[in-house]
Amino acid sequence: MNQTTRDLQHPVWDIYDEYRTARLNVKINQYKLGNAKAINFIFEFILALSASSSVASFWFWKNPTGELIWKYLLIFTAIVAVVKPLINPSAKIQKFSELLTDFKNLDHDFGKLTILINQQKKYDPDFQSQFYYLLDQKRFIDQKSSERTIRKSKKLKFEKEVYEELPAETFYIPETNNVR
Repeated sequence: MNQTTRDLQHPVWDIYDEYRTARLNVKINQYKLGNAKAINFIFEFILALSASSSVASFWFWKNPTGELIWKYLLIFTAIVAVVKPLINPSAKIQKFSELLTDFKNLDHDFGKLTILINQQKKYDPDFQSQFYYLLDQKRFIDQKSSERTIRKSKKLKFEKEVYEELPAETFYIPETNNVR
């Protein structure tokens, strides 16, 4: 089959679509992990700053404006101390780290399957079995995944990146008679 006439109905597209989805989930979970780490850092910084006796002794806290700022910082710190366990960024960091690892592994496995199809120029029952196995792996990962979504604009940005990284024309489409 001439690669310029691409069969858009070929079953191999299921693999390529799932490969792109795995890549998208890597990007989303990297983003969520980065946000959770940033929030945790801010909380920890605020708590450490207000708890430090050396910071409390700085000269600029001794004037009326500094005293007022210091009082507001202490109030803000008290709020952070109450809110931090409710938000629990450490648990989110753990969860997103695990999901990121799982999706990176899935991304790798779909990438490997894509390479094998391209190298062997076929999509046979063995490859179909590998694909079904990866779908089962994806199901287990999805069960652990968060339902929390990201902004639509951010998701669209990540989707655009995935389509640039994995453009359709780079995927091999075997002849239909190689599919059973």
